Amino acid sequence: MRFLIIKYYQSIKNQDHEFQIFFYFIWQSYLIILVNCVILFTASGLSDFHFDKSKDKLSSFFVQLCYYETR
Repeated sequence: MRFLIIKYYQSIKNQDHEFQIFFYFIWQSYLIILVNCVILFTASGLSDFHFDKSKDKLSSFFVQLCYYETR
């Protein structure tokens, strides 16, 4: 992500509008994932936080993704 931010500021200097639009969509996706992680952790509570892959593999995948993203 750090590389993309540096590249974004370089694209502002070079007037590279295509990369700015590309960066905007990636940044929005990243923020949506983080907001969903906050909602997930707030709703489930961190006290009973555990990885149970046997119940629901998709939700377990998102819980692990959010855990490593916010760590």
